[in-house]
Amino acid sequence: MHPVRKVLACAATLALLVAPPVLLQRWQWPAQLDGMSWDHLWLTLISATPPTVVLQALTLVLLWALWGTFTGLVLLDAAALLRGRVPRIGLLRLAVTGVAGTSVAVSAPAVASVAPADSALTTGEQDARGEEGEEPAHVLERTRMLAGFGTDSAELTPTMTEELLPTVELLQLFGDPGEAVTVTGHTDTNGPDAYNRALSERRAESVAAFLTEQLGEGWTITTEGAGSGQPRNHPDLGQAADRRAEIAYTLTTQPRAAADSSAEQSEREPSPPPEQEQERDRESRERESRDSESKGRESETMDDLADSALTSGEGEDTGFSGTSMLVGAAAGAIAGAVGGRLTAPRRREVRRGGADPLAGGELAVPEPEEVSGVEVLQSAGTELVSAGGYLRVADSLAVSARDGLSVTGTHGAGVCASVIGRALEEEHTTVITTQDVLARAGAPEDTDVPGLVVCPDTASAITETELAYISAVRLEDEEEAVATPSWTLLVVESPEEGRVSDRLDMVTRGSTDSGTVVLVLGEGWPSPTVRCDALDTVEVTDADGGGTTVYDGLRLSHMDAAAFSVCLGTDTEGLSAAEEAEEEEEDVSCLPTVEEPELSEEGEGSVKPRLRLCLFGPQPRVVLDDADVGARMRGSTRRMLALLALHPDGMGTEALTDALFSHSAESKARGLRNTASSDARRVIREALGDGEAEILEVTSGRYRILREAVDVDVWCFDAALRAASATRDAEQRLAYLRIAAAEYTHELLSEVELPWIEEKRQAYRRAAADCFVSLAKANEGPEQGLVWLERARESDGLNEAVYQEIMRTQAALGRLDAVERAYQELSERLKAMRARPSVTTSKLFQELLGR
Repeated sequence: MHPVRKVLACAATLALLVAPPVLLQRWQWPAQLDGMSWDHLWLTLISATPPTVVLQALTLVLLWALWGTFTGLVLLDAAALLRGRVPRIGLLRLAVTGVAGTSVAVSAPAVASVAPADSALTTGEQDARGEEGEEPAHVLERTRMLAGFGTDSAELTPTMTEELLPTVELLQLFGDPGEAVTVTGHTDTNGPDAYNRALSERRAESVAAFLTEQLGEGWTITTEGAGSGQPRNHPDLGQAADRRAEIAYTLTTQPRAAADSSAEQSEREPSPPPEQEQERDRESRERESRDSESKGRESETMDDLADSALTSGEGEDTGFSGTSMLVGAAAGAIAGAVGGRLTAPRRREVRRGGADPLAGGELAVPEPEEVSGVEVLQSAGTELVSAGGYLRVADSLAVSARDGLSVTGTHGAGVCASVIGRALEEEHTTVITTQDVLARAGAPEDTDVPGLVVCPDTASAITETELAYISAVRLEDEEEAVATPSWTLLVVESPEEGRVSDRLDMVTRGSTDSGTVVLVLGEGWPSPTVRCDALDTVEVTDADGGGTTVYDGLRLSHMDAAAFSVCLGTDTEGLSAAEEAEEEEEDVSCLPTVEEPELSEEGEGSVKPRLRLCLFGPQPRVVLDDADVGARMRGSTRRMLALLALHPDGMGTEALTDALFSHSAESKARGLRNTASSDARRVIREALGDGEAEILEVTSGRYRILREAVDVDVWCFDAALRAASATRDAEQRLAYLRIAAAEYTHELLSEVELPWIEEKRQAYRRAAADCFVSLAKANEGPEQGLVWLERARESDGLNEAVYQEIMRTQAALGRLDAVERAYQELSERLKAMRARPSVTTSKLFQELLGR
């Protein structure tokens, strides 16, 4: 025997003799068996429903028996060597078998080893067993909406290509090249149907070309053109939201790395010629024949096998005896299981300090108390998840959820409903759950709430959690994501399938680092358990079930089915009636009285708000005492206030979210909206020095700016124009027009580029131009009228009626060169739009120059 093999054999023998008893002694005998009678034990065994403690005891006995058998055989071999006989279990075979069993057991949780080049061909039966052993893939159907196409354009802007990169990354990681990616183009309702359909197809092809460039060859990407037949039905977003493309694709949990590597290996290894294949088949059959003959000889007598091994060495070539293989594999499995347990990755516990990412502020976290092996915080608070991963289940009790948390009892579903509802109100939180959990909590079917991801089963929910983590990692470089880290709340039922349980355990292990809180509804999951059988009492049990602590005098955080439906916004009863009852209120806060038309002179009974929201400018501004307090707000907060100001009667929650954050994921968009509303409230209260001040009102699922809290320049502009149109007094009409002109100091939000703003911007341009032209016509002298006309041209540079009035006024002043300059300027601007001055304008120009 080779010296190295001897050393390996001895080392393996010693390891298998010493390590198992040391480790098995740490596995204590189940104490629950002491009070169990033999009759009860026998009934559980014959009914095939033995308790877990019985299985643990049987496993412990079996492992000790295997080790005892192995030890006895080794002692017999040692005695045989001392008497000069051949041992029944050769040290070489023992070493090889033990090492093989150990390596298989240890590497099982990691990666399957690659067979050597000269190994025998894998049979179809082995392939079938391998396929059955793999975890089935979970398929997710997704649709990505991409808006931002320009009018009559199919080109992707840099912003659109950047927004497509996360989708490309998801396809590269979890996509299946065998599943087709479908891109559907859409247009707005302007233009003929045939033209819109062709334009939508070009938009789909542009997106498909970008995806093909990023993904490479091997992917099937199909395109469709829907034209204008499928609008988004969101009138608040404007027609820009309909100029979009929708990407439908499939994600799967089946890893692509193994498939790709095997495909590459098959491509690198050319298939052998037919002669070589026949030669390999013949050698394989001869080898099998020799193996069968060898096994027959082994079954006759063990002494013959030992003698044969010593004389001819055939034993090493033909295989191992059944006893040797059984004992060696069993011992190797024991060592492998222990080694795998010892080398398995531990839970990474990272204590987060500072601000609570869900509570949105810096809180003084009290020291946790460890009772029965579970850390709890006994302090009043309103935050859902505090620093360190403590989940609040009652008004003055938060339980550590770093290793996951199970909720059971009569009110278990109500507690989960409360946690889901509070999480949806938190900033930057995604809630992932299943249809069964929502049904138990009392939510109706087909619940669709921003920020809530509903999956058909637990396995799909775990996959969504993993994808959310990948998306969160990619968004870490964004400014908003860094300022307020995102968290994911996973709420599922206790899994029954072993593979799903293992995957849930892996998600729980990295939950502290990945920002995931796992909440399990029901019993059976090995985690700390909170039992809620009363509204004022909570029982906390450790993961092993060995210790329970009762906390009473609490107020349990729970929701019944009706409250949960209202929280999710699915209970819309009475909403339509409330909307119908809302009467359109005319904004008269900015209107002057008939006697005093100036804005600065108001009636004694009216109180002008201290805050003023200015939208006629590059960016929204919130002014208080000539200071822009809006500079302290986030950009998304100012844009939200601007959008609500342009809709004085309010906007629905979904419409508001889609209009502001249409390019963000649904859960992230909801978090951004919540962040914006909280930020507006915080800044206004600090500026006014009033902790109860409000600027927004949310009723019946609609956001609205409080008229009594803020004055808006566009409201004053609109109100003045309405009053000018309603009055028949020329002086009063002129006064109202001057008020409107004083409000329009700049183009509406000239530096804000969002789909909903352009339509409003154009409308105010035209309204301002008409106002300035009316003021020009009402002035006594042409010089003053020309000033108003120049302002009209600045506000609407493509309005030919304005240029016509300018040319007439310049001609009346005898400035024919100015008439020609005005006509040339109009021609240049229209040329950039591939248009020409109208016949009326050209004819007027010729008449004024006397040509």
